[in-house]
Amino acid sequence: MCHEKGCILLGWRQLDDYTVFKSQKEILEALGGGEGDGKGAAQSVYRFAYEVKPKDIVVANRGRSRIMGIGIITGDYLPKGHPDNPSESDGLPHARRVRWVINDPIDMGTFFFGYSTVHSLSNAKIEEIKRAYAHQFPHLKQTIIDLFDGTLGEEDLSKVDQISEKIQSDGQGFASPALRRQIELFAMEAATDYFESNGYAVTDRSRNNPYDLECRKEDEVIYCEVKGTRSLGEQVFLTNGEVEFARANKLNMALFIYHSIIASEDDETIYIEGGEMRLFSPWEVDSGTITPIAFTYGP
Repeated sequence: MCHEKGCILLGWRQLDDYTVFKSQKEILEALGGGEGDGKGAAQSVYRFAYEVKPKDIVVANRGRSRIMGIGIITGDYLPKGHPDNPSESDGLPHARRVRWVINDPIDMGTFFFGYSTVHSLSNAKIEEIKRAYAHQFPHLKQTIIDLFDGTLGEEDLSKVDQISEKIQSDGQGFASPALRRQIELFAMEAATDYFESNGYAVTDRSRNNPYDLECRKEDEVIYCEVKGTRSLGEQVFLTNGEVEFARANKLNMALFIYHSIIASEDDETIYIEGGEMRLFSPWEVDSGTITPIAFTYGP
């Protein structure tokens, strides 16, 4: 729910509004100091309401070893019952809005995180997180660096979505498989329209070939690889088959990137619009930067 609604949530539902209390001592007194309601609880409540700030980075953990997501705090504390509060949990009614950037889970080792529900991370812990993601998810290395080293800078919070979209790929983040498929089809339609408007007969070859469109005009043939993305299109994913085919047919290859697509989904409907074209024709795949993100190993 936190992922889908873009938030983090906290419990202690017996408190309707954390900001009624001005100190950890007042919170502790209101909680009653029973089991699970001691100083640690009061400290987490106080941090959640007062110390966490918009533009802070949040690392969501499961237990004391596993990271479930990393994002950017985008709003102030929202008490139980607030009209903008996205929580649908009776047990976790207090919220902070978050723009999730990384959703790839990773294990950091036993007892990496402290017991307290809300606590700050030391610089040493942050460096460990950077190294772990760079090692296990090489394609996220720059994302992690941008996120923790202040990509936001002094930018206004209204630009958080734009910035975080830039540093994440559509393979992560909010896009479900159904939404990603619609983004791909949307880009395919845009590419088809472009080539047909320039006099080419276009055939969809994506089902059984390592390229997407075959575009013919008289004796000319172009094999077009199509990529659709909600990001700025500065990086796209290529399979090994796509790279090898592009290398073998570089005089006849084109790369059509349809970027900055506006896409979202709710329970029943996918919304998709916008987009800008970026075309490389002829496309020589090795003229760009290729970074391997996975290997197949046979011992």
